[in-house]
Amino acid sequence: MVSEELIKAMEVVSDEDQLLTDDEMIALSDMTQEEFDYFTEQWNKIDLTRRQQVICFLHDEADETAAYDFSRIYKYCLNDHDEDVRYEAVQSLWECEDTYLINKFSKMMMEDDSEDVREAAAESLGRFVLDTELNDLPFATFLENNLLSVYYNETEADRVRCMALVSAAPLSSPGIIKAIGDAQMKNDQSYTIAALTSMGRNLDDIWIQPVINYLDSEDHEILIAAIKAAGDIESEEFLPHLTSLLIEKDEEVIYEVTVALGKIGGSGTKDILKSLRNNDSERVRNAAEEGIERIDDSISPLTFNYDIKKHNIN
Repeated sequence: MVSEELIKAMEVVSDEDQLLTDDEMIALSDMTQEEFDYFTEQWNKIDLTRRQQVICFLHDEADETAAYDFSRIYKYCLNDHDEDVRYEAVQSLWECEDTYLINKFSKMMMEDDSEDVREAAAESLGRFVLDTELNDLPFATFLENNLLSVYYNETEADRVRCMALVSAAPLSSPGIIKAIGDAQMKNDQSYTIAALTSMGRNLDDIWIQPVINYLDSEDHEILIAAIKAAGDIESEEFLPHLTSLLIEKDEEVIYEVTVALGKIGGSGTKDILKSLRNNDSERVRNAAEEGIERIDDSISPLTFNYDIKKHNIN
């Protein structure tokens, strides 16, 4: 039986002149099968602009509170004929753990007409890749084959190819190592950044020296990607290279170095972070505080002694 609340909610949903409220959100969350059938029947009658408005609104509301579950609606909208609705549906399913989405997102990544949707699907697959790698789930080969097929597809847009590589990166396999190395050798900014991001996600020690090589890059975006990769890999070998960057005047560089130092840790690093609590930038100061807390909470922090007096970092 369809509830009166849902009937009233769909009347509001269908009318673009009416504002959506919590009453509609409650009615659209956790629907029974009969109610969902009614929803889809009414949804297909709604004009495009309103569908776009509603799914964006649902996404925003779900982000605000865990009380709402619109995943069933998002999954249905993955097949919408409008690319903006499909894109928003993919984005809205970021936290959904339903493994059905592995097949669906793979198909969308390879076949959707929209470049934005293909890139979003490739990005969303990265979450399943990480889950597969951490929990030894039986999807590794399937994910690797699909993501690398997109990465090596020279007819695909570069940003989709790069996203496919980054999403595949946590998998520990020779094929992934080869693909990351291939991206690094392309001498193209977008692929270099994708390679560095992938190195940070892959976490293999073989990437320590390649990342170090980019920590003196004159390309600002590549330098930022290298700093982030160093923080993700968390090797103490990066510390002298990172701390030398603190003489930079660029706030973003200092901020990212501060974040990376907090991830790597160590007693000497903690002293550097303490000095960064006096930085003019509020976000640098906050990152320094968070890094200190992380080091204090660490069970076995790295030890690295570094003379902070060598650098003017205040």
